[in-house]
Amino acid sequence: MKTKKLLLLQAFFMLLYLSALGQTIAPGDTLKINFQPTPGTQPGTSDAPATAVPSGYFGDFGLVYQSQNSFTYGWDVDCSAAARQRSSATGPTYNTIQFQSGSTKLWKISLNPGKYNVKIVAGDAYNTDSNNEFLLNNGMVLTDPTPKSSNFDTYYASVTVAAGGFLSFTGTNSGNNAKVCYIWISKDITPVAAQATSVTQSSFTANWSAVSGADSYQLDVSKVTSFSDPILSESFVKVTTTYNSNKTSVMDDVTQTSGWASDKFYDSEVGNARIGESGASGYLTTPTIDLSGDGGNATLTFDIKKYGTDANTTCRVYHAADGTNFTQVGADITYTDAFSTKTVAITGGTANSKIKISGVGLANNRFHLDNIAVKHQNISGYDNMSVTGTSQSITGLSAGTGYYYRVRSVFSGTGYTNSNTITAITNVTANTSTSTLPTCPTCDITVTDGGTFNVDASKTFHSVLVNAGANLSVADDQTLTLTDLTLKSDATGTSTYVPTGTNKNGTLTVTGTTAVEQYLATTRNWYVSSPVSNAIAPTGYTFYSRDESGSNPNPVAPATAYWVSVATGAGLTAGKGYIALPSTAAVPITFSTQSGGSLNNGTVTIPLTYTSAATSGKGYNLIGNPYPSHLSWTYAFTQANATKIESSIWYRTNSGSSNASGWSFVTFNPTSAETVPSTTNGGIIPPMQAFWVLAKDVPGNSIQFTNAMRSHQTGNPLRTPAANNTDRKKIRLQLSNGSNTDEALILFDANAADGYDAYDSPKMMNDAADIADIYTVLDAKKLVINGMNAVSDNLILPLGYNAGAAGSLTLKVSEMTNFDSNTRVYLVDGASETELAQGTEYSFNTAKITGNESRFSLFFRAPGATTGIENANKLNAQVFVNDANQITMVAPEKSKYAIYNAVGQKVIEGTTITTLQTVSYQLQTGIYVVKLIGTGLGKGKELTTRVIVK
Repeated sequence: MKTKKLLLLQAFFMLLYLSALGQTIAPGDTLKINFQPTPGTQPGTSDAPATAVPSGYFGDFGLVYQSQNSFTYGWDVDCSAAARQRSSATGPTYNTIQFQSGSTKLWKISLNPGKYNVKIVAGDAYNTDSNNEFLLNNGMVLTDPTPKSSNFDTYYASVTVAAGGFLSFTGTNSGNNAKVCYIWISKDITPVAAQATSVTQSSFTANWSAVSGADSYQLDVSKVTSFSDPILSESFVKVTTTYNSNKTSVMDDVTQTSGWASDKFYDSEVGNARIGESGASGYLTTPTIDLSGDGGNATLTFDIKKYGTDANTTCRVYHAADGTNFTQVGADITYTDAFSTKTVAITGGTANSKIKISGVGLANNRFHLDNIAVKHQNISGYDNMSVTGTSQSITGLSAGTGYYYRVRSVFSGTGYTNSNTITAITNVTANTSTSTLPTCPTCDITVTDGGTFNVDASKTFHSVLVNAGANLSVADDQTLTLTDLTLKSDATGTSTYVPTGTNKNGTLTVTGTTAVEQYLATTRNWYVSSPVSNAIAPTGYTFYSRDESGSNPNPVAPATAYWVSVATGAGLTAGKGYIALPSTAAVPITFSTQSGGSLNNGTVTIPLTYTSAATSGKGYNLIGNPYPSHLSWTYAFTQANATKIESSIWYRTNSGSSNASGWSFVTFNPTSAETVPSTTNGGIIPPMQAFWVLAKDVPGNSIQFTNAMRSHQTGNPLRTPAANNTDRKKIRLQLSNGSNTDEALILFDANAADGYDAYDSPKMMNDAADIADIYTVLDAKKLVINGMNAVSDNLILPLGYNAGAAGSLTLKVSEMTNFDSNTRVYLVDGASETELAQGTEYSFNTAKITGNESRFSLFFRAPGATTGIENANKLNAQVFVNDANQITMVAPEKSKYAIYNAVGQKVIEGTTITTLQTVSYQLQTGIYVVKLIGTGLGKGKELTTRVIVK
């Protein structure tokens, strides 16, 4: 058995332990302490004896810190003599004060750990001579906003008490003459909701702070900020009589909210409404209510019972989305003698909605209504959800949708004050518009692959991340304001941003960093262009720019002429093309804005140069798509800039994984909308893609790109007249060394000229040992695309080729379309002739050579002409070029002859005088066709052959 002494010691130490722990203020309660003299005493110069402690308060009589009223509180010195009692009409808590609460006098109270809300009232009903400034918990200063000019000051603060700690205050200066009247202390039991994390297209995690001592939390999730709180409620508490009088004309007298309308509204019972008369039914209509949230979905609930012994017990609910034209919602509703609750789902709600509860138009169809409520519903499963931790995964949500959540702490089964409301927006997966989303400066929006995020209403978010394969658009006159923007890129594609609409003047404002990625698959040279206004060359890459006026054609160190090294950290110019050589494969290059930078937008001017003294590549400028979107290189654009540039553009591509091999060019001609090779859509320039243009010799030359040229499209939107010409005749030739191929295209279009024009594209040579070049020759120009007017009989087109190494090459007809069935095309290789058709292949051996333009040509026989170059009914004759480079014919006398140039134009005709006829006419270097027609014994016989004049 324990001794009495031992029990006393245990009790003593328990008291010490409890004092060290501090005291508890119950959730929802407020500890109120009034500073005053001990009731009945009159210390100092008080004008009256102290009154009793005000109801609901504990008294502080200036005692030193000690146990009082189940709490431990007080002063560091005895202040009882400094308490005062006033006798003004202000009120009991304002008439008592602790006088001269200076820096040497500290008041404190022991409390359990946690966060507390504090209210302090200071001042003097008699005087305004105080500067009521306090230091709270030795750190927070409560400054008097009206020092020595007002009777009272009220302060609110939040204080955190640590384990074994106190809540305390003291005056900041004894000369301030501070006076304290009373203090309120309540435990802060309201959690602080934090931003959602782990956001996906169908879920997110809600987060909040812990509340000390809380048993659990209650969580609400909704699509509207009102949650399931009533948008409109009416309990008819203003119906206080049973006069059975018609209140239809004075509805505001009997409803809590103005704007209700009715027909036959009676006050026959206290606290509810009666609708209808014995001879006719009536109705009750709500004020205009905003039901536009949650997609216009809401719920109506009301209590209803029948009146007296009326036989008809049916009512109906109507909804008017425009506030005027009502349509019944759901089926007829029946009711009984006792009140029962009815629930009706409302859809299609708007900001102008009204709801009507009506009889069915019969006599003896009266009913009582009570507790009408219209509200949106919280997300199923998350209405007052009980959670034990400080986070909760919210699942089953819709993509690209705004949600709201709030939380309450629970003590002993009771949920207390709601926290702040947090907005969360799920990831965008399809076509989503900002007009359907809330403004949320703390939300991070993610647009997933395939998603489209349209800013059709100005909004502010914290950030937007657009994944590869997704796109972002801002409509005319709208603004998207962000802290950060990221456009992603990976092996599957690149995200894009485009201003849309008629004027394309939408605004994208990013106050932080804009980062745009371009995926680079391998560690070889890539042709890139910056999409931001002031990007710098990032680390991890070797950069080069091109100087058209230089003389070093290879981008290798030291690159000092054509190719110039760009140092890491050096600025990149908008619209300028660069080579980027990554040090690591399969990572995106990131172009980031520096201070004050932005995405390139609107008009971008690109200077061009043409250097007459350049040794090679004269006029070829490497420029780039300056936008984070596709750029359309159109016929209209090149026509508008015809005096500045050739119409064609060229891409440099690589089919391999290094710079050692696989390089080739892709050519696009916007006049014909043709591309070489045919598998590439050259008219749509990808985001951040550098490409070549051929500038003309124009002083101060430049071109301008605009938003009108931008798109999200991956297909070709070009619609030039020639592009739709399905009758166009085409021959596409492919030259292969077994590993790599090169192409040349010959097309015939009624809008093209036989001479050099916009239908023709100069050849950019591959200059590589592993790729042979093929091209046609026209007017001394080497062409990759040769646009002719029409096929003429005896047309000859010289073919040229380069071979970077000796070996075997194969020339293949990869496309031959729309030619008449009796048109014949021949590949002429010296003395051999091979008729061409779709798929024809011709192999030959070659030495390493550059610019061989005399070996091959194409020869055309037009419809109606005898097939073959050498006619079956051949004239016995010979044609050759003599040592003097003159055409000589050995033929019967009086044979007719005609000589045609390479494009089929007749340049000379005549009749042979002797059997050996030499044409003394001086012909330019080129390929010619000679046609001889016999007379006399040779009548009806012909000879057509080709010769080369060197």
